[in-house]
Amino acid sequence: TTKEQAGSAEWENFEGPALELSVNFVGLGIGTSFTMHTIEGGSTTVGSATSEAQEQTTGFVLKDSNFGDKYVTSVYRDPLFGSYVFNIDGGRSKCPYFPGTYQREQPKLVLLEENSQNVLPGASAIFRIAVMNVANEEGSYLLHAKHRSGNVAVLVNNNELDTDLAYEGMDPESQVDELIELRRTGDNYEASVTLAFRSRMCDDDDVGNELTLSATFLAACSTVGWAGSLRDEQWFIVNTETED
Repeated sequence: TTKEQAGSAEWENFEGPALELSVNFVGLGIGTSFTMHTIEGGSTTVGSATSEAQEQTTGFVLKDSNFGDKYVTSVYRDPLFGSYVFNIDGGRSKCPYFPGTYQREQPKLVLLEENSQNVLPGASAIFRIAVMNVANEEGSYLLHAKHRSGNVAVLVNNNELDTDLAYEGMDPESQVDELIELRRTGDNYEASVTLAFRSRMCDDDDVGNELTLSATFLAACSTVGWAGSLRDEQWFIVNTETED
């Protein structure tokens, strides 16, 4: 099905609980004229164009609830069905992130170094990770242990990670280095944990990043004990007199 472009618009939510964009199209086809203005959240005229076609007037309202979201939209007229088709050409968005726009929230976890293999009895596996906001604007995120394999405690800077750890207002393109400790708490000698770093605004892990940390622990050496009279008396004499 071919489409005839009826116009394009660029609109952004600057303020207010939600932005509504009213779009009125007059006429049909490429020569269609259109005007746009915000109903709430601002009063700036977004764009306008005119032509001599005056056959039909059509109105639309586009809404977005997130401050700072911005969309560049092309509007087409389907010549077969007569309906309007909207296409997002670009912009910026979050929660939900719309593919084809700039992702305003970009949490990321990076493993920097680790001491996690053949960990001695009684010791912990140690990891140093970077908790990052790679977006070009401030963001707030949550870190939590999404999945654990084996009986292991997860600590961040010596504090157990048993609930979400919040990172409020991270600066654009910034990172925080954290020390992660996996402490063996059962009979298992292999353990892993998957850390999830996600948007605080969204309720799921759709906007987030995961990092799996694995460790192996050594078993303690077998206990050696005395037998016979040595076990009972707990002492013995070393004869230093030799023929040498």
